[in-house]
Amino acid sequence: MRRFVLFVCSVLIISVNSCKKNNDMQEPGNPASAHIKSMILTDSTGHDTIGLFFYQYDSQGRITKMTTQTSPVSVASVHNYVYYPTSIFDNISYGYNLHWGRIIYTLNPSGLAMAEMHVTYGLPGDSGVQLTVENKFDADGYRIEENSYLRSDTIRYSWMIAQGNCLSLEVWNSLHGSQPMAETYEHFPNTYNTLGNQNLGMMFMGKSDINLTKSSAVASTIPLSATYSYTFDTGNRVIKKSVRGNGLTVGSLNYLITYY
Repeated sequence: MRRFVLFVCSVLIISVNSCKKNNDMQEPGNPASAHIKSMILTDSTGHDTIGLFFYQYDSQGRITKMTTQTSPVSVASVHNYVYYPTSIFDNISYGYNLHWGRIIYTLNPSGLAMAEMHVTYGLPGDSGVQLTVENKFDADGYRIEENSYLRSDTIRYSWMIAQGNCLSLEVWNSLHGSQPMAETYEHFPNTYNTLGNQNLGMMFMGKSDINLTKSSAVASTIPLSATYSYTFDTGNRVIKKSVRGNGLTVGSLNYLITYY
């Protein structure tokens, strides 16, 4: 989840005292019973809330509403999803000003978002396309490339997928004109990822890793790395994710998750 992009309006108290042991000793869970209800992001100490998210779904398990906040006291923004045969509209009310937005996902015959258009609206005459995105998927439904176009800048993300997991990510920026930055990943083999697009009702963005990420590393002039750990409930669903380090796509954070 890179844009991800997402915060909610209430602080939940999550107990981890009754949880099972973590990481690769867990048996796989059932993703069909693991729709995420809320997610809270905190700093590595757990004291400061960085973001909150709430999610709602329809009877088909598709996301219909996402409420986001950058802190418990900030004004919430609301995403409402409307489904059409060949497109999805994410209508956004930002809450903190007179502007609102829309992300229009254009679907391919398999129901995957092959293109995105990000539009902002304000007072009459104050609107415009902020970002356009092209996505490519493999035959199994995993996203393998994203090209984001923002004015004269192009950012390309390329994922290498094998056996249901992302093994590496390359990021290239046209303005920098340099070699791509590449991040590699390891996964816990005997886990089931209950934090993927299927658990957020966003299968139009493609499949997510089958297993949970164990570590990531970037071989660069200044090496970057991160390690991941998890706490599970009795249904083998992740209720806490901790990331420690400084990776290409993530820093030191805690995620607290609840499910329906």
